[in-house]
Amino acid sequence: MVVLHKSEARERVRSFWVAQGNRQDAEHDLQHALHAAQERECWMSLFLQHIPHRSRVIDMGAGTGYCSLLLAKMGHAVTALDWAAGLLARAEQKASQTGVRLKTQTADMEHAPFTDGIFDALTARSVLWTLVHPERAIKEWHRILRPGGVAIADLAIGDASAHYEADVEAELPLRQVRSVAELEALFRQQGFADVRIQEDTFPHTGDHVHVMVIARR
Repeated sequence: MVVLHKSEARERVRSFWVAQGNRQDAEHDLQHALHAAQERECWMSLFLQHIPHRSRVIDMGAGTGYCSLLLAKMGHAVTALDWAAGLLARAEQKASQTGVRLKTQTADMEHAPFTDGIFDALTARSVLWTLVHPERAIKEWHRILRPGGVAIADLAIGDASAHYEADVEAELPLRQVRSVAELEALFRQQGFADVRIQEDTFPHTGDHVHVMVIARR
């Protein structure tokens, strides 16, 4: 197998999601309809526990707006960030249809175009596993959160399913994580002082362990 340069791997990941467009919603609905209510309840519970009312929230890798719309409906001021403009266009459409306000930003989360400490909370659903440079992204998350702000993210530890070609998958460090301790250490190394990791409560397929990260700046 040819070893990719990290920059090429990132570009191929980006191109994959740019090409998804509106297909992501249909594929997600088909694959996850059975457990949709349980997953939504899990995320909502974490939002209620850890994000104060009317917070400024950034949803990283927002896609078509799963977390963004839940948060906006709860009364938060939400910015949805993704590097795939087509996915964000779908999120904007859904926000309009449901009558909630949503800001969108097409950008790379490793270079977030925001000043330090501007957000109270950050969410990242189904994002960690797809990062070529997770340490850079998490360091940016820490930078744009205010002191005491919280990041909530998830990861399937030990998930062997593939979305990309094998050479790209090989360049995704968090595909190789096999313990909660490794994941906790990664967040602490980027400056998060209080990191808690809990196994989720909604069903999933496969042998992996799906965990939620709650990291406070």
